[in-house]
Amino acid sequence: MTPETLAKLLESRDHAIDELARSEARLRALVEAIPDLLFRVSANGTFLDFKTPDEAQLAVPPDRIIGTNLAEGPFPPALVRRGLSAISDAIANDHPQTFQYELEVPLGKRHFECRVVRSGLDECVFIVRDVTDRVQADAALEAGLERLRESARHDRLTGLLDREAVRTMLDLAVRSAERRRTSVAVLFIDLDGFKEVNDRCGHLVGDAVLSEAASTIQAAIRSRDVVGRMGGDEFAVVLEDIKGPDEARAVGRKIAESIAADAVVDDPPIRLTASVGLALYPEDGADAPSLLDAADRAMYEAKRARVAP
Repeated sequence: MTPETLAKLLESRDHAIDELARSEARLRALVEAIPDLLFRVSANGTFLDFKTPDEAQLAVPPDRIIGTNLAEGPFPPALVRRGLSAISDAIANDHPQTFQYELEVPLGKRHFECRVVRSGLDECVFIVRDVTDRVQADAALEAGLERLRESARHDRLTGLLDREAVRTMLDLAVRSAERRRTSVAVLFIDLDGFKEVNDRCGHLVGDAVLSEAASTIQAAIRSRDVVGRMGGDEFAVVLEDIKGPDEARAVGRKIAESIAADAVVDDPPIRLTASVGLALYPEDGADAPSLLDAADRAMYEAKRARVAP
């Protein structure tokens, strides 16, 4: 080998070493820039190396991590199984695996997302991110949506169930009665004279009267019975396990008498009354729509006759 050839080989070697050093420096800078926990883990779950931006995120003291197996740490059995399974799948399929878990660390109980990436023939890298804020935000959002869904099923003025919710509850009551061979009663209630209250006293007073009527109806029925506002000055009550029409009529009379006694507007006085219609399952209908229609018709007949059932 000539001196010139040797010099070129040495120059090429030095260039390769320099490039390797630069590549390693870039890699170290990249790793340091990543805000996540990083663990290099063998195929059997032994921690080979790690990097953390915050030791308070570690469930194991830093000086005890390297050489410790995943199964030997203070990790829940379900997390150990999930982690070992992810390592096996990532190596076998050469495809990243991702899972979430909850763990107690010095910061407290935190939620983490772990991405397992194959980094060699028999090892992987765990990229672990604290996603507690995201999980809590998602939970708060879902709770807010649930409250919104719940409020959407209630009448805003009275707090009673709305029309659709009453239909749903009546449908469930009918299905239950069909299985148990029991009866269900529906009372449809309309406030007589309510238009005069609105016309003479205004909508604010009218709203107060509706709220008071809602409270009066609730007080007149059993705690397990369902009451809702169907719209305007109309209400419906679903009575399950009714022994017969006489018991349902007695509840209707109690409601009508309570409304007549409580809902009074003075100067000059307007004493409200209530027209109540009754429908029974299975005699008057086999489903929620037919029962509500039957009770509605009965209510208009009672209004015309000015008598309660």
